[in-house]
Amino acid sequence: MVQLTYDDSSPPSTPDSRDRSALDGGHPSTTPVGPPPGSMPSTTPAGPPPSSVFGSSAAGPSGATGRVLFGGPKPTNKFGTGGFGAGTTGSSRFPPGTGTTFGAVRPIDSSPPQVEVEDDAEGEEDEDDYSYDSEEEHDEADMMEDDADMMDEYEDEPEQPTQNTFQSSAFNEFAQSHPSKKPATRAHAMHGIAKGIAARTSAMDLEESDTLILETEKILSGMCDALTEERFASEPEEDPVLQAAIQLRRLYEKEITGVDKADDAQGPGPGEGAEPLAKAEFIASLLLGVHIPCQTDNKDVSDATNPFAMSRFGAEQQRDREIPIPKVLLNWLNLNHDSSYRDLNEVLAEENGYSAADNFWDVIFSSLFKGKFDVVIQLLKGANLSRAATALQDGLDEPGYHGVQLKNAQLAINEAIVLLQTCPALESGDWDVKGNEWMLFRRRVEDVKADLEVFAEGKSQDHEDDEDELYGLKNKSGDFNLSTRSRHAESQVPWTVYECLKDMYNQLLGNPEDLLKSAYDWVEAVVGLTVWWDGDDHPIEKDAGLSASRRSYSRHQKTRTVDITPGIAYRQRLASSLDYVMTQEDAELAMNKTSSLEVAIASIFDGDISAAVVIIQKWSIVIAAAVAEIASAGEWLEDDASKRGMQAFDQDDLMVLGISPEEATESMKDEILCEYARLLCMKETLRRSKSRQTTEGWEIGLQVLGRLDNTNTARTKIEELIARLDVASASRCDKLLDLCAGMGLTGQAHHVAEKYADSLTENSSNYGDAIFYYARAHNTKKLRNVLDLLISLCLVQSTSYPPISELDPRLKDFILKPQETLSDISQADFDAAQMLATCLSGYAALRNFYDLRDAEILSGGTELQKPKMKPLERKRAAATALVALVESAGDSIHGGLYDPEVEVVVQVDGLLTLLGEALPFVNQPTRYLTLPQTFSILRALEDLSTVGSRIYNQCEECFQSALANAYGAEPPSPRNILRKSVSALTASSQFSLVGSEMLVASGTGSGSGVASTEGSGVLVQAPGGIKRGWDWRKGLKKDAKGMDVMKMLRLALSEEVGRAWAGGEQ
Repeated sequence: MVQLTYDDSSPPSTPDSRDRSALDGGHPSTTPVGPPPGSMPSTTPAGPPPSSVFGSSAAGPSGATGRVLFGGPKPTNKFGTGGFGAGTTGSSRFPPGTGTTFGAVRPIDSSPPQVEVEDDAEGEEDEDDYSYDSEEEHDEADMMEDDADMMDEYEDEPEQPTQNTFQSSAFNEFAQSHPSKKPATRAHAMHGIAKGIAARTSAMDLEESDTLILETEKILSGMCDALTEERFASEPEEDPVLQAAIQLRRLYEKEITGVDKADDAQGPGPGEGAEPLAKAEFIASLLLGVHIPCQTDNKDVSDATNPFAMSRFGAEQQRDREIPIPKVLLNWLNLNHDSSYRDLNEVLAEENGYSAADNFWDVIFSSLFKGKFDVVIQLLKGANLSRAATALQDGLDEPGYHGVQLKNAQLAINEAIVLLQTCPALESGDWDVKGNEWMLFRRRVEDVKADLEVFAEGKSQDHEDDEDELYGLKNKSGDFNLSTRSRHAESQVPWTVYECLKDMYNQLLGNPEDLLKSAYDWVEAVVGLTVWWDGDDHPIEKDAGLSASRRSYSRHQKTRTVDITPGIAYRQRLASSLDYVMTQEDAELAMNKTSSLEVAIASIFDGDISAAVVIIQKWSIVIAAAVAEIASAGEWLEDDASKRGMQAFDQDDLMVLGISPEEATESMKDEILCEYARLLCMKETLRRSKSRQTTEGWEIGLQVLGRLDNTNTARTKIEELIARLDVASASRCDKLLDLCAGMGLTGQAHHVAEKYADSLTENSSNYGDAIFYYARAHNTKKLRNVLDLLISLCLVQSTSYPPISELDPRLKDFILKPQETLSDISQADFDAAQMLATCLSGYAALRNFYDLRDAEILSGGTELQKPKMKPLERKRAAATALVALVESAGDSIHGGLYDPEVEVVVQVDGLLTLLGEALPFVNQPTRYLTLPQTFSILRALEDLSTVGSRIYNQCEECFQSALANAYGAEPPSPRNILRKSVSALTASSQFSLVGSEMLVASGTGSGSGVASTEGSGVLVQAPGGIKRGWDWRKGLKKDAKGMDVMKMLRLALSEEVGRAWAGGEQ
């Protein structure tokens, strides 16, 4: 025997609506036909009826005879010797060998030892009294024929359509006659109540665990990605919304299991005093379960050691299929709102038989109500009616039945056990209560119930009522009458047992009255009316179980809502059940409208999802946001009626009403996500448990905003978020770029990259990062601005700048590993990689020229490896690199006309300085320039000599800065130049390489010949400290002009051409 122990703190009790446990005869009975015989004075002539009223030998220890008191013809009885319930459909109804033989109680497998029944002559005589006759055989044949006909009809019935056959004519007919929307108005509308409760509740801060937040975001972002991919997939493999719901349930089970619930919880769920997170998870589990029946039944309360569990048959088989909504509701009810577990524990504690407990039948009704067929069968098997407490209610002097009373009662109990064992939930794990298997089971229940009535009373209730009216015995006021008393006296089964079994069968048939009797509160009542619904489209009414079940036999003649769209049908049934329960006058079924938990549950039952989400938001905005996104993706989240009405107004109408278009179109989901993102941005970092990796709060907030339905609102909110962020590090900038790219926010990504690059030019000399982020911003002008500055500094100092030892990591990669670096960048931004490849070529070529020139001198240090080329080969390679630079700088002034539209990698401002760099390659014993190279330099020289004065003056300024640097002057701070040039750059301006600020000669400087280094991030090394292979400026005077160099170079190049022609070179 299973023994469970619970604390003694004011346990909730099963409602005693049937008053089964009242042993005092002074308590009025509420059984359908009136009080039991022992509860009121006898109306027989000689006083109370004898104790052998049930045909048993229970008169006392003397063992008085126990024949049937009432003579006359034996009633036509379908029991017969073939067993209770075997007379209607024969052996086809139950498995072979499951029938019981009347008069000899057959022990049920796994049942406790049966009570010995006195085997006297009268028992044998009773056995003879109930033999089969030919009329019963005829009835049985008729019933078997009916069953066969019914099964033939169902075999011919076409296969039920799935939810994908919405365009069928049957569905179109159904859609017109059965709208899927719930009624627009209800007398108990929850939306206003929910809003009132939410308004009185202070908003919660973001107190959920970091793991819960991060895992929730991972699930929801994955769902959105899958939905996006699904649009382009020809055959999607699985439903992303369903998978997200499954993952959320698993997450909540794992992360919220340890959250404390209220110790004094009296109502549904964890109680009003519980932690907000526990209440939010409680409501969310119901909401998701009703709308998205999970395919993986991880939260099934089934357990072989748990007597409160539902049937655990087929747990493995059900993992790969959708769980019917009845089972979802029962799982939720048993896990979160099991009101009978303490009563069940008390019953199981009875050592001499479970029926000795006063609340034995109440526990059976409650267990059956919650689908715990295993528990009900266990209780019935171990009932031991010889100790039954209900015997006192039936007029006996002590608990327990004996003799024929016990035998007949045990026979009825055994038939109930056999019937329950054929329940589809036990046989095959089938909880599709609306389906064919359950329809057949309900018919068996009706048959067994009818057999019980015939066996107990001898004839049908209708016939008895007709006879009462015929003889004038029926009391129109409904009070207890002679006929009712005689029925009690004639009953072959103890009256209380008989009535309890009938109520149990009525409950299986979905009779609303009996279901409400077994419900602990209104929540259980609504769930029960929905779970045990047969699926027919008929209103809920009292005593509807039998008639509704009969109507279901011909359901193939009419298309039912539940067969086409079961989810919609069951949600409609929940709303109808709520309507029905709310109209009851029973105080125990009244809803506490001040309880946020009960209002949220009622909102879900009523189909008002937005009202439930409003309440969840006050407990946990993380769970509220998740539910809102799931509901929105599943298209079952409706906004307020006021917002739905706004969609009918155009922009002019909204302007008259003083409402912005954003306010009119913003959904409830967007409102929740905006608030959630705001709270996330207030958290500095988040970290999963047992992980060292951290995530900044704004990262999650940005992802949340990226999933808003209103793109305008999303863009505005993201811009506001980015504007508030301090992009002070490359890592934060990279995160922002990745997030924006992932969400398709290209404009925001460009803004972030440009903003960070500007901060670098303002506050550092990190040229590599500035170049990279301007490229990521796709800002070509600012990118060229930085590179042109670096080129100017190289030309002015006639060396590579910055030196290799002072390169920042990113610029060093650009110079030393260009292909690998650009390839990595192209993975994230192909356009940026192309831009860098083009713009960096001029700067890289100039550095290559200086590196070739200085390779022999620098080979003894650690900066460069020993040159692989010989001196002559290296000098000719340097000449080739220089000629390419000259050609690029002169491309924009062909023919002496400046064309700003020509894209060059080296600005024309440095052309005169580059021509100066060519002086060491002419007038040398060995020729370093080929004839085509000579002509290229001559062409650039002639173009420069004929260009306009503005362009020439810029070239002259750069030339003078380089010459002054050779005589001791230094350029000003590169960072200052870069900051001023970038800040002054506009869309229409053209960058000038150096300008007047670069021209700081020793004679016009501060007097010391050294420029100020204030604000410099990188100090430019003094001229004397730079080692060069040669310096073209050494042979020029301090006051030399650019025109002088041009004359010298023109003459030298002419001689080079003559030497080439003299040597036969063409």
